[in-house]
Amino acid sequence: MIGEVRFVEDPTLAPEDDVVGRFALMTFDFHLRPAATGKAQHRSNRPRALQEV
Repeated sequence: MIGEVRFVEDPTLAPEDDVVGRFALMTFDFHLRPAATGKAQHRSNRPRALQEV
């Protein structure tokens, strides 16, 4: 996946994550498509990031 990268040095445009100095803003433009078959749509039982277990 390659997105548009824009380097920013203006501190007023920094996100609210205590960013200091030059930072990069990345924009990705992609579309999720439904699976062709129900079997391909099935998710495994492994934990996902930020998922309550």
